[in-house]
Amino acid sequence: MTKGEGDKTPQQLKEEGNEAYKLADWDKAIDKYSQALTATTEDKERSVFYKNRAAVYLKIEDYENVALFRRAQAYEALEQAEKAYADARTLQVVDPKNKEVQEMLSRVHKVVQDLVEEKTKTSGKVQQLFDILFDPGCEKDKRETCANNLVALARERAGSELLMKQNILGRMVQMLKTEKNFEIKIACARTLSEFCKDLDRTKLILQEIGIPWLLDLMNNKHEGLVNATQYTFQKIFNTLSGMDINLMATLVSIVTQRTMSGLCRDAVIELILKNVDWEKLNWADKFIRMGGIEKMLDICSELEEFQFESRIDITDNTRMTTAICLAKVYDSQYDDKAREAYRNRVDEYIREGILEMLLVMANSDDLLQQKAACEALIAAATKKDKCRSIITQGTDILKKLYQSKNDAIKVRALVGLFLVNPTKDKDMRRWACEGLSYLTLDADVKEKLISDRPALRSMIELAKSGDMNCLYGVVATFVNLCNAYDTQEVIPEMVELAKFAKQHVPETHDLDDQDFVDKRVTILAEEGAATALTALSKTDSCLMPYDNRGLVVQQGGTKALLDLATEGTKKGKTVAAQALARIAITINPEVAFPGQRAYEVVRPLLKLLDPECQALENFESLMGLTNIAGISESTRKRIIKERGLPLIENYMFEHHEMIRRAAIQCMANMCASPDIIKLLEGKNDKFKYLFLCASDEDEEIIKAAAGALCMVMSESPKCLVKVFEAKDWEEILEFLLSHANKDIQYRGTVIVFLLVSHDKQTAERIIDTHCKTALEAISKIDNPEFVLPKAREYAHNTLKLCATQWKLIKDPDAVD
Repeated sequence: MTKGEGDKTPQQLKEEGNEAYKLADWDKAIDKYSQALTATTEDKERSVFYKNRAAVYLKIEDYENVALFRRAQAYEALEQAEKAYADARTLQVVDPKNKEVQEMLSRVHKVVQDLVEEKTKTSGKVQQLFDILFDPGCEKDKRETCANNLVALARERAGSELLMKQNILGRMVQMLKTEKNFEIKIACARTLSEFCKDLDRTKLILQEIGIPWLLDLMNNKHEGLVNATQYTFQKIFNTLSGMDINLMATLVSIVTQRTMSGLCRDAVIELILKNVDWEKLNWADKFIRMGGIEKMLDICSELEEFQFESRIDITDNTRMTTAICLAKVYDSQYDDKAREAYRNRVDEYIREGILEMLLVMANSDDLLQQKAACEALIAAATKKDKCRSIITQGTDILKKLYQSKNDAIKVRALVGLFLVNPTKDKDMRRWACEGLSYLTLDADVKEKLISDRPALRSMIELAKSGDMNCLYGVVATFVNLCNAYDTQEVIPEMVELAKFAKQHVPETHDLDDQDFVDKRVTILAEEGAATALTALSKTDSCLMPYDNRGLVVQQGGTKALLDLATEGTKKGKTVAAQALARIAITINPEVAFPGQRAYEVVRPLLKLLDPECQALENFESLMGLTNIAGISESTRKRIIKERGLPLIENYMFEHHEMIRRAAIQCMANMCASPDIIKLLEGKNDKFKYLFLCASDEDEEIIKAAAGALCMVMSESPKCLVKVFEAKDWEEILEFLLSHANKDIQYRGTVIVFLLVSHDKQTAERIIDTHCKTALEAISKIDNPEFVLPKAREYAHNTLKLCATQWKLIKDPDAVD
């Protein structure tokens, strides 16, 4: 570099390089671009300079130099340090004075050294891991830890390569022949799944281990091992995506093997389900040609109640998974002709003697056979377009089954009748619905019906259809299930008198206890009963699953409840209002009552603040109003407009602790309203009572009252001076500042700070009490476990204000 060039900018050096390039002075151009690279630290500039210099190399036909350096840069960017280092070493031999190459060598050499060192360490760890894992005599915990470490190693590229080099596959296969520990087996399966993320390793696994061995590993009753092996199979499918392998054919061929566990069978069906619709491989058609439909129907026809040696083992989920799989294969058929062929195969399977068998089973005295016949007909009824041959003769069989001595079968037969019969046969559907309403007066039948989810869904769909012929029976059944009818109070003296007169005394069934009723209500809510009842909400029925409020809101129940709270019987209005209160308590009111509904819900809730209402209704109303008041100033104004404030204030003096607490919490949220602050400023004791509540025994009441005081006093100087109207103001402030509850203590520091900020006279009254000592103690405690940081800050600021502005005490920050 000539004298003065060291002061040039990278851009100036680049321009000089460009000039040299134009003049075909290639050596000078390379020199200038290299100087520019040395002078800059900007990545964007370096990229341009490298590009320009490469153009010069191309001009002088130094292609190897250009290509090698670019490739080395690419390897380094891809974190393939060893390859980058090899290219850089080659470049150094060709151009030993190249500073960029030297810098790259320096960077990459350290990375390569670290990799070599890490590989050496990893190799030692792997050997130690093998020594423990493959030794059955080692401690159980140590072997399990090593097995899990094996999974972690397989996730890393270097670790995975090292494991494969040390014949991990062969050693695992050998170990698992005798291994009894399922945790170790699961870890091995997970390790295989990590290997299967790579195409070459996947092929090696299929070659060395094979599909039969993996299926044997999955064929057990341990859910964790089944899931882990199933995941390995799916990884194989994913990695070999697009390749026409025999894996799908193998799965279809073995799915009905009698020696296979139910869990394993579910896993195999799920694998078929997830992969059968690969269009490029045409697997859905192959599935059908291999008899996959018939195999799945064989599985569906199994009954867990029938135990015999050659039965197919199934689980509670098998039928559902199989049905979804069959539906997916059907959907994958690309035209009407293919779908018709699919339906014909199903019909052919069903028609072979099925009706004759159902008739025999229905006429049998064996309850199990009756149940099987009933379930088969109901299943056929849900697929009318596929099972017409059964449905046409199903009514007579179901009528026969209704004569069964078993209530559960009678219930299912009735459900089947309003499913199987066409809509135009209204008398039959009404008879079936009314039969259910009659049967469900019995508590045992209630439990049988509520556990029959398909039957419930069928009734709910019937209710949503609006069929007035079935309306009474459906609603009456729901009422019976929820015990949503009036019950006469049982007076003990009258019971004794009836016993003396030898009269029958009705007894409450154990299955009608509240916990059973709550469970039935929950199940109805889960199945969408609120949606159906919303459609029926103009009737006299008011049935809503209160303890499933989220579902009620999702299914449109809020609007129905608002309607019911303004119309209908007195009890219906009260029940609906209570349901609205419970929704307001547990769900964000802005979500549950969007827009105008937030105002509409105020009036029904206020109607529950009546002495004639039960204490629980009063409490839930106040809790709901508390959340409504917290939405916005508009909702608070609505509560005031509906004359709710006197009602809320009345319950602030209630003897019932929880009701009083809820009323004070509600008032605390109302205090955010300027209208309430103006009311508290008036010539009354309302603010004084709120201040006295801050010294209550109930911590929740104290927090609510103190929080309200903070809001009001920060906005109203008039209310600030009202503190001193309370005879025990000094003790109350000291009580708040010294409270063990950190949140209460924090509110106390805010209140005292607001008082001291008012004027010097007020500050002097406060600081001449024990409040000063409490503030000093709070300001010195630097431990969040005992004092909140924001409380400490308020205490310090209060003392600072008294010292610097009012000159009442010594500055707490002054150095002695």
